[in-house]
Amino acid sequence: MSSDKAVAYITAHYFPERGAPARRARNNVDALVSAGWDVTVVTQAPHYPQNLVYDGFGVQRVDDRVEAGVRVVRIRPLLVNRRSLPRRLMSELYFAIWTVVIVGRIRPSVVYSSVPYMFLASAAIACARLFSVKTVIEFRDLTWLYPRAVGKNTFGLEKIFEFLIKVALRKADGVVTSTHGQLAYLRRLVGRGWPATVVPTAADQELADKLSMSPQISGTRRRCRVVYAGLVGFAQRLETYVLAAKRLPDVSFEVYGAGPELPTLKRLAADLKVRNIDFHGHVGEDRLVETYGSADILVATLADAPIFEVTQPSKIWEYMLAGKPVVFSGAGEAAEAVRQSGGGVVSVPGDARDLAEKVNLLVKDSELRHRMGQDGRRFVMTQMRPHQVTATLEPLLDLVRASFPDNG
Repeated sequence: MSSDKAVAYITAHYFPERGAPARRARNNVDALVSAGWDVTVVTQAPHYPQNLVYDGFGVQRVDDRVEAGVRVVRIRPLLVNRRSLPRRLMSELYFAIWTVVIVGRIRPSVVYSSVPYMFLASAAIACARLFSVKTVIEFRDLTWLYPRAVGKNTFGLEKIFEFLIKVALRKADGVVTSTHGQLAYLRRLVGRGWPATVVPTAADQELADKLSMSPQISGTRRRCRVVYAGLVGFAQRLETYVLAAKRLPDVSFEVYGAGPELPTLKRLAADLKVRNIDFHGHVGEDRLVETYGSADILVATLADAPIFEVTQPSKIWEYMLAGKPVVFSGAGEAAEAVRQSGGGVVSVPGDARDLAEKVNLLVKDSELRHRMGQDGRRFVMTQMRPHQVTATLEPLLDLVRASFPDNG
């Protein structure tokens, strides 16, 4: 890379993957390219969520190609059992080490490294030391704090990761977060500030187009259809969702998605004899779009812990794009966004009774469901456009780049 506006954008997930991290990365890359940056994406061969490399990728250890006018260097992932924490960490460390190797070949002026892969923050700092590049670290989630927040035994690993994050933050030249609360936490953690910006999750235009063409067939059934779609992990605490379903036996509850807590959730539903809930596992994007179109109510949940008050689940925006009312079981910035949008209601996190009451409120009022669905979609399409939420990203990178001594 010869341009002084050259950035290596490191992300674990990128197009053609369809998850929220891949969508965010592509939106950010598009914004930087439009602003005149020479971007090289350093990522893994696409494999999420099936944990299988997509056809046409992964034959070589390192695949270097141009995709939609952007150079994309893909590293063949080390595929492991995702339920094994030691193996997962080994896989993430493997990717982080390879990113340093690739950056050494590219020699950009700025490295933009997207966490939550914990080792990617350290990898960015290693690049800074080895190759004299500037670093911007993006934090979408404070994942090292999540297990302990929900009572998991971490064996002290969160302390190790917090130390690594502190070291990276002390050396970073810029920081990006998805919420103001995350930025405030990181500044408290190390007692210093840097050039920083908050870039929340944007409405993805491709998904918006598909959802707008999806048949809207809700409201024609005898029983309302309530859907949760997304990761089934410990941070979501979907036990609340199962218990709410038990309180509303005349309402159909569904779960679309996979994750480490799915077997536990199925056992809970079976033990409690909750017969009005179905688990569909992971489905492709086309099936998910159809599901959104035929649902009556869409639900998002987070555990009841202070750290989740500075988290913003991307699925909330997907739900609103679908034009369906949202019931969010959570607190903090995401809850305030739901209220501000007019696109849904908020229930107390971890409170199954309150979640059931909020769902039932919408079940009984089809006009309210319709109005909230329209208001939510309007909010997302006007306030959360990609070019709007990424507007501060390019100036941040330009400020970091310009801090080179030889640039004045």
